Amino acid sequence: MKDLAFYFFQCVNDRIQAKADIIEMYIVENDKDDKLELLIRDNGQKFDIELMKVENLRIMKNSPALYFLQQNSKENKGSFRMLSHNQTGNLIEVHYPLKSKTRLRFGSVAVFLSMLFVTYPEIHFVYSQISKKGELLFDSKQFKKALSDVNFEDSEFLSDFKTLIEAESAAIQDLA
Repeated sequence: MKDLAFYFFQCVNDRIQAKADIIEMYIVENDKDDKLELLIRDNGQKFDIELMKVENLRIMKNSPALYFLQQNSKENKGSFRMLSHNQTGNLIEVHYPLKSKTRLRFGSVAVFLSMLFVTYPEIHFVYSQISKKGELLFDSKQFKKALSDVNFEDSEFLSDFKTLIEAESAAIQDLA
């Protein structure tokens, strides 16, 4: 079975298809409240109102990853919600018990984040992962600005970038 990162980044891909050009992703290991929080905020097209009805099975057809997170969070005594607003954009919020032994591990983000960065250079991605061990913050706009002379499509760069993200994420990931 896949880890939660796979489904999380599939939802990010869905938001890219919904014409989002700013996507914020947050992974928070909240030890105090025993919550693993997964959030995606974007400025893409509003969610289909029918999709927002939790009991409606159209969500499974339109976004299998979203459906998985919705069902899996409930099975693991977590929560799931989707919000959509004309001015403030869209939000997908999934909570899991942090110390649960039955939920999937979050897993590695390196492959997904590096592929998004290279495949969609026009999209502004912000990725934040927080645990009691520290924080990983990646802002694609700031990263490109700081390394303006680098060819981001170069395979050597991609490999180095993936390795860096892997190491930084592993260093702070605690219970996720």
